[in-house]
Amino acid sequence: MTPLLKTSFILGFATTLSNAAPIGINFGAGRTDASLLATDSAGVIAQTNWNNLTGATGGPTILNDSSGTATATSITWATAEEWSLGDVPADPNGTLLNGWIGSQAVTDPLSSVTLTGIPFETYDLYIYLAHDRATEDVALTEANAAFSPFLAHEDDTDILTPVVFSQQTLTANGDDTQSGNFVKFTNLTQADLTLFLDPAGSVGTAERGAINGIQIIEIIAGDGDGDGLDDTWESSFGLDPSDNGLNPNNNGVAGNPDNGADGDPDNDGSTNAEEQTRQTFPNDEDTDNDTLLDGVESNDGIYLNDTMTGTNPLRVDSDGDTLNDNVENNSGTFVDETKTGTNPNKADTDGDDLTDDWEITNALDPFDDGSTDPKNGSAGDPDTDDSDNAEEQTRGTDPQVGDTDGDNLLDGVETGNGNYVDENATGTNPLNPDTDGDSLQDDIENDNGTFVSAANPGTNPNLADTDGDGFSDGWEANNGRNPLSPNDNAATDGAIGLNFGAGRINAELLATDSAGVVPQANWNNLATSVGDNTELNDDQGSGSGATVSWATDEEWSIGGPGADANGTLLNGWISSNVADPASTVDVSDIPYRNYDLIIYMNHDRDFEDVLISEANEAFPAFLAHENDTDILNPVTFAQQEVTAEGDATQSGNFFVIPNLTGQTLNLLLGPAGEAGSADRGAVTGIQIINRGPSSGLQITSIIPNPEAGTVTITWNSVNGRSYAIDAGPSPDLAAADEIDDFGATGDVSTYTESFIDFTATTKRFYRVREVTE
Repeated sequence: MTPLLKTSFILGFATTLSNAAPIGINFGAGRTDASLLATDSAGVIAQTNWNNLTGATGGPTILNDSSGTATATSITWATAEEWSLGDVPADPNGTLLNGWIGSQAVTDPLSSVTLTGIPFETYDLYIYLAHDRATEDVALTEANAAFSPFLAHEDDTDILTPVVFSQQTLTANGDDTQSGNFVKFTNLTQADLTLFLDPAGSVGTAERGAINGIQIIEIIAGDGDGDGLDDTWESSFGLDPSDNGLNPNNNGVAGNPDNGADGDPDNDGSTNAEEQTRQTFPNDEDTDNDTLLDGVESNDGIYLNDTMTGTNPLRVDSDGDTLNDNVENNSGTFVDETKTGTNPNKADTDGDDLTDDWEITNALDPFDDGSTDPKNGSAGDPDTDDSDNAEEQTRGTDPQVGDTDGDNLLDGVETGNGNYVDENATGTNPLNPDTDGDSLQDDIENDNGTFVSAANPGTNPNLADTDGDGFSDGWEANNGRNPLSPNDNAATDGAIGLNFGAGRINAELLATDSAGVVPQANWNNLATSVGDNTELNDDQGSGSGATVSWATDEEWSIGGPGADANGTLLNGWISSNVADPASTVDVSDIPYRNYDLIIYMNHDRDFEDVLISEANEAFPAFLAHENDTDILNPVTFAQQEVTAEGDATQSGNFFVIPNLTGQTLNLLLGPAGEAGSADRGAVTGIQIINRGPSSGLQITSIIPNPEAGTVTITWNSVNGRSYAIDAGPSPDLAAADEIDDFGATGDVSTYTESFIDFTATTKRFYRVREVTE
């Protein structure tokens, strides 16, 4: 059932409906799943025969009205883009909102849509707004000031579910809190209109200004036949506004009873007069599609029987308990989810402050307030987790499962207030096994202030960074750092900082500026998008011996100036604007045996991402979500977790690859991944943090095996380094021979020399030395 003008009365637009057939224009129809069928009924003022327009430019094109008849109206449009959300919509309204035309940048001339020969003396103009980014806006103006300029906030409507239309308030300044997907300009009289689309204004970005469609609706008013039914209302639903249904009617000829106030053309038991008053549809027996006829939904809140349900004919779920009216038959007996026995006019049939749907979903009796079985009432606790049903409903936990999130903590001890008191009041979220998102499960974070291991970290389960050093507890605990010591990540043994984008204004750090999540001075300011064999200083301002070369597509910045040195560090960036070939950053002759790599990200768009990898697979490739940090205020650093899939919800502005050992890093930057667009992949800076001097190369054991004729040598090593094994007859090894080369694959290496004649060789000495190739 898809009646004419069905959605309009739900939204209260009964006074501005059409006598002549409306004209509907669907832009972006050249995109997949964005073209309406002639029979599709769509729009706030629901109509068929939408004009599907394809391409970013076109016309002049003659437009049909909703009956499919050609009109005198034509359209010409010239815009920068045709695009779409791309998904398969749930209904024709979703198809209408799927495709769009848009202006991608502020240009001269602006993108425009021109309509000529509009046939109505007075009409309303509906403009539809939907976009896959709810952060962009469009300023709508008309060349001859037919209406006042209006900045509309673009709405990211979910087209995968049936669309609900909502109107934006007309204001010149816009309102980025508005979620409406259409605007309406009323009482227009111009036969010709030229609309300008301008992606501008103080709300949102200036990237795009898009519209999905236009409707032109004629305005009429009055009751010409004197039947008490508004002419506009009658014509909107296919009733004759000149026929009062009597015999004779007002013009002296016999009328059709269906057209009069007492008529019931849809046979739903509700007269036309009642339908107009209640805003139901006289040509649809079930306006809200809940399988109950409009006539039985008496809307008085009193359920008598299945012919007088008391429910609202405009709401599928009158009492708002998420159980549709047609399944709540008020029998007092639960059969199944299609016959719940509950009252459709009461969200809580038994009055125990637990809603009917929640009780049914959670296997509690919706007819027992606890008087029969205490477990069913609001104070009941069927899972004995010390959280009663009322609290479980409020918090969304499962009243039949003692540990809803599976973190080995009962729901009752997870108080959810963020304040750890003791093991019986942890402050954690009972719906999240890792409340603070630090990759340590809530039950192992006991907040005792003593770090033992990653399995017993002593950290606070409500703080992702207990010691406040910028590094998450999980990362520190799992990488040999103490999450309770803010100095554990300090650059006490040396660091090298690379500040990219320093060729931009307000993006160059002074030598004395201390910046970075591991604070250091003497950052190396690297300007331009490419550079070759640039020598790098360390944090003391001394030559480190390392060099860097980089080849990227762009150097840019937010503009700044930053409020502090960290803002300066995050201001400029280098980026890869194309996926092939990837941009590169190569650091050579790194002087540290073992180091952490910190990469900083920032961008003036928080929806673009960078795929980071290392040419020699020093670490697995991962997708980092770019963060739009506010550099106009003192910067707060937040760490991103390194995952191959990325996470578009992450707001961190740096990430860390720990415990690297290679003397060379060959980083690849690519604009790719599912978490955002493929426009840019940017980094703002790099730090190489020395993790302290190694314990020194030492042979830890020499084990002879005379029977096998072997000697096994073990030593501490650095992964990826090469070692030579020497052997000789005397301790000074002056006459020693190199017996083999060895490539280390871990922190401990072992080599076995074979075919030794222990009867002829009574003494043998060994040496292991690191070699460079």
